[in-house]
Amino acid sequence: MKKKLLFFILLLSILCLNVTIVQAAEEKMTIKPSTNMLKQGEIFTVTLHAESSDGINMITANYNYDKEKLNLINYSVPDGYTDWSGEGVDELVIMITNGEIITSVDCILTFEVKNDVPDNTQTNIKFEQVGIDTFANSNHRFNFDDTEISIQIGDIQQRTSLYIIIIAIIAVIIIAVLMSVVIIRKKKK
Repeated sequence: MKKKLLFFILLLSILCLNVTIVQAAEEKMTIKPSTNMLKQGEIFTVTLHAESSDGINMITANYNYDKEKLNLINYSVPDGYTDWSGEGVDELVIMITNGEIITSVDCILTFEVKNDVPDNTQTNIKFEQVGIDTFANSNHRFNFDDTEISIQIGDIQQRTSLYIIIIAIIAVIIIAVLMSVVIIRKKKK
């Protein structure tokens, strides 16, 4: 009986050592602007960065922006991918064409702030239905949450001066409160 139990444990140990551990691939998508504080006429980029250890077959995204405030002047498709986006629509669809397995891809959209946008204006770029298709055998489509990027337009120097004034006023208030507390404590003694 002990020999059978020992043999069973040994056999189970050998089987456990030969088991291949399958680790799920990690898919990531980040969307970031090069800056979010701009003046009229300035150019900025928004980068869609996708990663998948299984390799990226396709990236898709719909995007919306205020065409009264921004111009889309370019977007770059990574080497080895072909642009399948529809003409005149705000979508990004790129698909690999060279058969190579690429695990990290950047798509870059270049925007320009229109010159007639008033100072202290905020606008947004919204990305919806963002997803990547991978080369995985199963569960190859991954969808990501909608993302909205806020862009502040106006004279940055003027805003910076305003922030400094606000911080100075807050500092004076804090110092006044602390001095009052010290004076009150001295009077109690």
